[in-house]
Amino acid sequence: MERNVKYTLLFIGFLWFLFGIDQMLAVHLWHFGVMPRTAGGLIGIIFAPFLHLDFAHLFGNSVVLISLLFLSLSYDFAAAWKAMVIIALVSGFGAWTFGDFGCVTFGSSVFIYGLFSFLLFAGFFRPSNFSSATAALAVATLLLGALIWSFFTVVPGISWSGHFFGFVGGIVAASTLTISPSNGNLE
Repeated sequence: MERNVKYTLLFIGFLWFLFGIDQMLAVHLWHFGVMPRTAGGLIGIIFAPFLHLDFAHLFGNSVVLISLLFLSLSYDFAAAWKAMVIIALVSGFGAWTFGDFGCVTFGSSVFIYGLFSFLLFAGFFRPSNFSSATAALAVATLLLGALIWSFFTVVPGISWSGHFFGFVGGIVAASTLTISPSNGNLE
Protein backbone atom coordinates (compact mmCIF):
# COMPACT_ATOMS: atom_id res chain seq x y z
CA MET A 1 0.00 0.00 0.00
CA GLU A 2 2.87 2.34 0.79
CA ARG A 3 4.19 1.99 -2.76
CA ASN A 4 0.76 2.82 -4.21
CA VAL A 5 0.46 5.97 -2.09
CA LYS A 6 4.01 6.99 -3.04
CA TYR A 7 3.46 6.62 -6.80
CA THR A 8 0.04 8.25 -6.69
CA LEU A 9 1.48 11.29 -4.93
CA LEU A 10 4.50 11.36 -7.26
CA PHE A 11 2.21 11.38 -10.29
CA ILE A 12 0.00 14.14 -8.86
CA GLY A 13 3.16 16.02 -7.85
CA PHE A 14 4.43 15.78 -11.44
CA LEU A 15 1.19 17.40 -12.68
CA TRP A 16 1.62 20.22 -10.15
CA PHE A 17 5.30 20.59 -11.07
CA LEU A 18 4.41 21.07 -14.75
CA PHE A 19 1.72 23.55 -13.79
CA GLY A 20 4.21 25.44 -11.61
CA ILE A 21 6.71 25.63 -14.47
CA ASP A 22 3.93 26.89 -16.75
CA GLN A 23 2.95 29.57 -14.24
CA MET A 24 6.51 30.70 -13.52
CA LEU A 25 7.51 30.92 -17.16
CA ALA A 26 4.08 32.04 -18.40
CA VAL A 27 4.42 29.79 -21.45
CA HIS A 28 0.84 28.46 -21.50
CA LEU A 29 1.73 24.81 -21.96
CA TRP A 30 -1.93 23.98 -22.59
CA HIS A 31 -1.29 25.16 -26.15
CA PHE A 32 0.37 21.76 -26.55
CA GLY A 33 -3.00 20.08 -26.12
CA VAL A 34 -4.82 18.09 -28.78
CA MET A 35 -6.00 20.33 -31.62
CA PRO A 36 -8.41 18.26 -33.74
CA ARG A 37 -7.39 17.44 -37.28
CA THR A 38 -4.29 19.65 -37.36
CA ALA A 39 -0.72 18.46 -37.79
CA GLY A 40 0.40 20.58 -34.82
CA GLY A 41 -2.33 19.06 -32.68
CA LEU A 42 -0.84 15.57 -32.92
CA ILE A 43 1.81 16.39 -30.31
CA GLY A 44 -1.04 16.90 -27.85
CA ILE A 45 -1.80 13.18 -27.93
CA ILE A 46 1.28 12.74 -25.76
CA PHE A 47 1.25 15.95 -23.70
CA ALA A 48 -2.42 16.89 -23.26
CA PRO A 49 -3.27 14.70 -20.22
CA PHE A 50 -0.55 16.41 -18.19
CA LEU A 51 -1.50 20.04 -18.89
CA HIS A 52 -4.00 22.30 -17.11
CA LEU A 53 -5.43 25.76 -17.70
CA ASP A 54 -5.46 27.11 -14.17
CA PHE A 55 -5.35 26.24 -10.47
CA ALA A 56 -9.05 25.30 -10.30
CA HIS A 57 -8.70 22.96 -13.29
CA LEU A 58 -5.70 21.15 -11.82
CA PHE A 59 -7.07 21.07 -8.27
CA GLY A 60 -10.42 19.64 -9.38
CA ASN A 61 -8.74 16.93 -11.43
CA SER A 62 -6.20 16.13 -8.70
CA VAL A 63 -8.82 15.52 -6.01
CA VAL A 64 -10.61 12.81 -7.99
CA LEU A 65 -7.52 11.43 -9.72
CA ILE A 66 -5.79 10.70 -6.40
CA SER A 67 -8.41 8.14 -5.39
CA LEU A 68 -8.84 6.55 -8.83
CA LEU A 69 -5.09 6.22 -9.44
CA PHE A 70 -4.56 4.77 -5.96
CA LEU A 71 -7.39 2.27 -6.53
CA SER A 72 -5.97 1.31 -9.93
CA LEU A 73 -2.46 0.83 -8.58
CA SER A 74 -3.88 -1.22 -5.70
CA TYR A 75 -5.82 -3.36 -8.16
CA ASP A 76 -2.80 -4.20 -10.34
CA PHE A 77 0.24 -1.94 -10.21
CA ALA A 78 1.74 -2.81 -13.61
CA ALA A 79 -1.60 -2.98 -15.43
CA ALA A 80 -2.60 0.43 -14.05
CA TRP A 81 0.41 2.14 -15.65
CA LYS A 82 -0.20 0.34 -18.94
CA ALA A 83 -3.84 1.39 -18.73
CA MET A 84 -2.75 5.02 -18.30
CA VAL A 85 -0.77 4.81 -21.56
CA ILE A 86 -3.69 3.22 -23.40
CA ILE A 87 -6.10 5.81 -21.99
CA ALA A 88 -3.85 8.69 -23.04
CA LEU A 89 -3.44 7.33 -26.57
CA VAL A 90 -7.09 6.41 -27.13
CA SER A 91 -8.36 9.70 -25.73
CA GLY A 92 -5.76 11.68 -27.67
CA PHE A 93 -6.44 10.02 -31.01
CA GLY A 94 -10.19 10.14 -30.36
CA ALA A 95 -10.12 13.85 -29.52
CA TRP A 96 -7.86 14.56 -32.50
CA THR A 97 -10.16 12.68 -34.87
CA PHE A 98 -13.61 13.56 -33.53
CA GLY A 99 -13.10 16.65 -31.36
CA ASP A 100 -14.64 20.01 -32.14
CA PHE A 101 -12.44 21.88 -34.59
CA GLY A 102 -10.79 24.84 -32.87
CA CYS A 103 -11.24 23.34 -29.39
CA VAL A 104 -7.97 22.43 -27.64
CA THR A 105 -8.29 19.30 -25.50
CA PHE A 106 -6.06 18.96 -22.42
CA GLY A 107 -6.20 17.95 -18.78
CA SER A 108 -5.92 14.86 -16.62
CA SER A 109 -9.68 14.37 -16.63
CA VAL A 110 -9.04 11.89 -19.47
CA PHE A 111 -7.28 9.75 -16.83
CA ILE A 112 -10.21 10.20 -14.46
CA TYR A 113 -12.76 8.92 -16.97
CA GLY A 114 -10.34 6.27 -18.21
CA LEU A 115 -9.37 4.88 -14.81
CA PHE A 116 -13.01 4.87 -13.76
CA SER A 117 -14.01 2.73 -16.75
CA PHE A 118 -10.84 0.62 -16.36
CA LEU A 119 -11.80 -0.28 -12.78
CA LEU A 120 -15.45 -0.76 -13.65
CA PHE A 121 -14.89 -2.96 -16.69
CA ALA A 122 -11.88 -4.89 -15.32
CA GLY A 123 -14.37 -6.37 -12.86
CA PHE A 124 -16.68 -7.21 -15.73
CA PHE A 125 -13.97 -8.91 -17.82
CA ARG A 126 -12.23 -10.60 -14.86
CA PRO A 127 -14.73 -10.94 -12.00
CA SER A 128 -13.41 -11.38 -8.48
CA ASN A 129 -14.28 -10.10 -5.02
CA PHE A 130 -11.43 -7.60 -5.25
CA SER A 131 -12.50 -6.30 -8.66
CA SER A 132 -16.05 -5.89 -7.40
CA ALA A 133 -14.80 -3.90 -4.42
CA THR A 134 -12.61 -1.63 -6.55
CA ALA A 135 -15.46 -1.12 -9.03
CA ALA A 136 -17.74 -0.10 -6.14
CA LEU A 137 -15.14 2.35 -4.86
CA ALA A 138 -14.67 3.73 -8.37
CA VAL A 139 -18.42 4.33 -8.64
CA ALA A 140 -18.37 6.09 -5.26
CA THR A 141 -15.52 8.29 -6.49
CA LEU A 142 -17.43 9.00 -9.68
CA LEU A 143 -20.46 10.12 -7.72
CA LEU A 144 -18.40 12.24 -5.34
CA GLY A 145 -16.62 13.86 -8.28
CA ALA A 146 -19.95 14.55 -10.02
CA LEU A 147 -18.58 12.93 -13.16
CA ILE A 148 -21.94 11.55 -14.20
CA TRP A 149 -23.32 15.04 -14.64
CA SER A 150 -20.30 16.30 -16.55
CA PHE A 151 -20.19 13.21 -18.77
CA PHE A 152 -23.67 13.88 -20.12
CA THR A 153 -23.48 17.67 -20.17
CA VAL A 154 -21.93 19.59 -23.04
CA VAL A 155 -20.25 22.68 -21.62
CA PRO A 156 -18.71 25.27 -23.93
CA GLY A 157 -14.92 25.16 -23.62
CA ILE A 158 -14.81 21.65 -22.12
CA SER A 159 -13.84 18.82 -24.44
CA TRP A 160 -16.53 16.16 -24.51
CA SER A 161 -14.29 14.11 -26.81
CA GLY A 162 -11.44 13.93 -24.29
CA HIS A 163 -13.78 12.69 -21.57
CA PHE A 164 -15.63 10.27 -23.84
CA PHE A 165 -12.51 8.74 -25.39
CA GLY A 166 -10.78 8.61 -22.00
CA PHE A 167 -13.71 6.44 -20.88
CA VAL A 168 -13.36 4.32 -24.04
CA GLY A 169 -9.61 4.01 -23.40
CA GLY A 170 -10.32 2.56 -19.96
CA ILE A 171 -12.60 -0.05 -21.51
CA VAL A 172 -9.93 -0.91 -24.10
CA ALA A 173 -7.35 -1.26 -21.32
CA ALA A 174 -9.61 -3.43 -19.16
CA SER A 175 -10.46 -5.73 -22.06
CA THR A 176 -6.93 -6.15 -23.44
CA LEU A 177 -4.52 -6.10 -20.50
CA THR A 178 -3.61 -9.13 -18.45
CA ILE A 179 -4.78 -8.11 -15.01
CA SER A 180 -4.01 -9.82 -11.72
CA PRO A 181 -6.38 -8.38 -9.10
CA SER A 182 -4.66 -7.34 -5.89
CA ASN A 183 -1.29 -7.44 -7.65
CA GLY A 184 -1.02 -3.91 -6.33
CA ASN A 185 0.35 -5.12 -3.00
CA LEU A 186 -2.25 -3.96 -0.53
CA GLU A 187 -0.28 -5.20 2.48
